[in-house]
Amino acid sequence: PTNISPALGEATELKIVKFQRAKDDFQHQHDRAHRIGGNTYERVIALLDQIKTLDPDLEHSEDLNLEAMTRYMEQAKNDRSVSENTLAKFEKQLLNKLDICFHRLEVSSLHVDLLKEALNSSINSVPSKLKTLGLDDDFEFVENGLEYAFEKFEQNAFASKQIDVEAIEKYLGSFFEDSVGEHALALLRAEVGSYGTAVMSSGTKDLIVSGTEIDDGIFIWCISDLLQNRPLSNPTKTKLQAYMQSPDALRELRSMINMKKSVQHWQWRSPEKGSSHQDADGQYHIIVDEDIVDMLFVHILATGWSMKMKQWLKQVICPWPPNHELSVEEIERREYYLLGPRTISEEAPRCKTAICNACHPLPPPPMMELAPPPPPPPPPPPPARSSLNSERHRHYTENLFLSRLPNRGRCSTLKTTSANETQAMLMKVFATEAKLHGALNDKVYMVRANFQSFASSLPHQTILTVLKFMGIPQAWLELFTRFLKTPLNMGSAVPDTPDEVLPRIRGVPCAHGLELFFGEVVLFFLDYAVRHKTGALMYRLGDKCFFIGTAEKCKAAQEQVRAFAEVMGLSTTDKMGLLQMELGFLRYDTQEGNVSITIDDGKVGAYARKVKKQLDASPTVLEWVRTWNSTIGTYAAHLFGPLANVFGKPHLDAVTEAHNLMNNIIFDGGNLTDHTKKLISQSTSKNIPHAHALEPLLYFPTAFGGLGIKNPYITLNLARTIIESPNAPLAAYTAAESSYYQAALSLWTTLTPDDRAKRLKSIFNNDAARIAAVLGADPAPVTFPSFSAITAHRDKTDYPRIPPQNYLVDELQPGFVTPPSLLATYESLMVQPVDDLQASEGGVDVDIDSLRYHRRMRGWGLPAEDRWVLHMYGDECFERYGGLQMWYAEYVPLEALKMVRGQQEDEDDDD
Repeated sequence: PTNISPALGEATELKIVKFQRAKDDFQHQHDRAHRIGGNTYERVIALLDQIKTLDPDLEHSEDLNLEAMTRYMEQAKNDRSVSENTLAKFEKQLLNKLDICFHRLEVSSLHVDLLKEALNSSINSVPSKLKTLGLDDDFEFVENGLEYAFEKFEQNAFASKQIDVEAIEKYLGSFFEDSVGEHALALLRAEVGSYGTAVMSSGTKDLIVSGTEIDDGIFIWCISDLLQNRPLSNPTKTKLQAYMQSPDALRELRSMINMKKSVQHWQWRSPEKGSSHQDADGQYHIIVDEDIVDMLFVHILATGWSMKMKQWLKQVICPWPPNHELSVEEIERREYYLLGPRTISEEAPRCKTAICNACHPLPPPPMMELAPPPPPPPPPPPPARSSLNSERHRHYTENLFLSRLPNRGRCSTLKTTSANETQAMLMKVFATEAKLHGALNDKVYMVRANFQSFASSLPHQTILTVLKFMGIPQAWLELFTRFLKTPLNMGSAVPDTPDEVLPRIRGVPCAHGLELFFGEVVLFFLDYAVRHKTGALMYRLGDKCFFIGTAEKCKAAQEQVRAFAEVMGLSTTDKMGLLQMELGFLRYDTQEGNVSITIDDGKVGAYARKVKKQLDASPTVLEWVRTWNSTIGTYAAHLFGPLANVFGKPHLDAVTEAHNLMNNIIFDGGNLTDHTKKLISQSTSKNIPHAHALEPLLYFPTAFGGLGIKNPYITLNLARTIIESPNAPLAAYTAAESSYYQAALSLWTTLTPDDRAKRLKSIFNNDAARIAAVLGADPAPVTFPSFSAITAHRDKTDYPRIPPQNYLVDELQPGFVTPPSLLATYESLMVQPVDDLQASEGGVDVDIDSLRYHRRMRGWGLPAEDRWVLHMYGDECFERYGGLQMWYAEYVPLEALKMVRGQQEDEDDDD
């Protein structure tokens, strides 16, 4: 539960009291307005005076011009031509305006009541415990599970393991033996050393923002990151939440951490207490419950180093050898057989450097003398496109590379990728790669590897050796050594265990900022080793490793995993074979090239029963909504996979059926709307506002006055244009590739010896040594390459266009055959189609734009699901509330309401 500071609690109570008085007064005036007697003229005059007295702001209302109506009534006082119907119209408009205001106050009152329920609810240990239970748990506390975790932790943390430092250094150095690697390593060490020295000498002011102290935004981000992503004890969480609600306390805390001596002389001030934490899968972990100052200080250190290291290591992988273009010989061989004119992407490769041309473009070429105009060229090629390998590399570096580490987002804000986001992306990538390999290679192989107790068993000597190899200064190595040798008191972790302080020998605290930094830096070299050896990418979800490819490459990847584990002093379990794995609720399987992806209904049912218990245990309506949105309401792409073309329409139908099953289990055959209506009625002891306006109240975004209940069926409906079968584009590609080969072979057979001689001169300039290196000593009898030879580099580069059969070396003519594009096929499978509603000229979209300009509310950035809800229920809102705004937000204690909802600062209603 969220804890409200005393100051915010008192301000919230005062605002609630003030609101209740204003509401009671308005209700009294509203009821009185409907009882006004006299003729129509007198009633309209009385209503005008009452509205101006009740709320002067209504005088400037956009949808009702009170000033104009007052002047109309001045005219009607003496002008008998103003009919009774016109006066009745004015009366109806005024009464309707009062009713709209009253209805909005009712919604505001409902939010206040729900907030009061949340603030008054007692902290119950049962709900918090249920949220941590796993799919297969019987929802009873199992003491021996904690004892087992404690015993295993002791075996890892307090038992030494012999590490061969020289072997690690030799292993790491083997990746940087050529000139490119040497230069990349030198640059990395220079960056690391410069940064480390600057921070150590000037304090934390150079840690994240060079030359200035850590600003409030970054400091607050670090505290928020701890609250959201770090398992914390309830007292620690309460303290951090209290700091977040006190700007003065935050400033004092920040100034303490900015002190120069903090970095140079930091030490554990006292033995740290070990405590237990149960994760979402029901597994127990032993965590370190640190002092608040130490926790924040170390987390800020970890954030600064993590962000910088991720940036530097991206430069290291930029010139990875498999990203280079084809060699000169490969390009010339393709030109000779396929007769494709050279393109910019097929120029002879430039000399190798440690500078990646993709990251650091070359300067423009020097001006050359103009030559006579050439003959008419063939049809212009499509815009330059990268190869499939380049696209894989781009997607990997932008979304999956060291994904647990933070990096800078837009406007210099820090940003992290959650484990759920990473898993969802991996599910899509695995499906695409599996389908691709199945279509092109018939069989799909994979390697899965898990490191046993990675965080708690990672040898300290391994960490320090890797950091030293990367250029971390000695002073920092000493500081990290002090951190790693945490003095731990495990007496509080398990009941009836006596206090005993021991220095930690292995491992890093689970989910700690430095655990992420140390772990990702060490595992980076496994990523590097696999890529260096196989030319393909290894994907990781934390310390879980996945590799998809041919049998040969999978075997090489498996060998690299084992070699890495042995030299680093880690234990691993790995498995290689035909693709067969489970991730989330999905099962990936392959038989003879046919890749199937199905949903495990057993897991779906178990998950629904778990969620039902969580929802039933929710003490308040707002907590119920929060739990629903985080488990079922927001489409769980990390469980069902993103709604991408690679999964196809049958998968979308299966996901829909799975949601039907979950809803039936959770609501016992009922539905979300009726259930939440019942919850609200029981909670507030009052009836919900008018029935026809119930659904917008439940489903509208919170910025508009709704409860913000999410509906996954909207996300499923928006994906309705997903392709019927992902096998169709792959079959089309393989057919086009076969046709392309036949066209190239057909053209080759029409060439005369004279034509081939011209090609040799055009490509090789009759250089015998080059010809022999590419085509052999005697190129004359060379036959056309096999299909497998022609397609061997399909992922490295596009096929050239095949010229028409009357093509001559010196005469370029139209009629070139467009080749198939594997990259285009790959990209089409990765697309997640969204069939959004088109913007309309009136009604909902006009009101959204108006709110965007007159209030702190996003209009252009609304998610497709929110826009769908606004359109679906907009008519009811316009009728009852006069627009999309259903409440008076200014009357509600928004800060407290946001906190109990668990909303982020920029979520839903901020620019």
